[in-house]
Amino acid sequence: MGLDHLEAIRLHDLEQLDQEQSAHAMGISRATLGRILRQAHRLVAKALVQNRELIVVGTKSVEVECESEFASRKPPFRKRYRGGKNDNI
Repeated sequence: MGLDHLEAIRLHDLEQLDQEQSAHAMGISRATLGRILRQAHRLVAKALVQNRELIVVGTKSVEVECESEFASRKPPFRKRYRGGKNDNI
């Protein structure tokens, strides 16, 4: 999962912006945002359903804190994702 996928999910699903507002915030078209969201939702669903690891790839570090009863470790658990080459933000 790339940082563009993560940002699209953050803006649209977490911040509850509509697709037009989310696309504007990312500097992309609404159609491109829709494509990125579909890909991101599929990746997240696949990770959850198939019990796979979800890795965010980009050049910036992103820290995620999970305090869910569904976490495999005792909350709060922290996982640090280190980025790669494709930083689109």
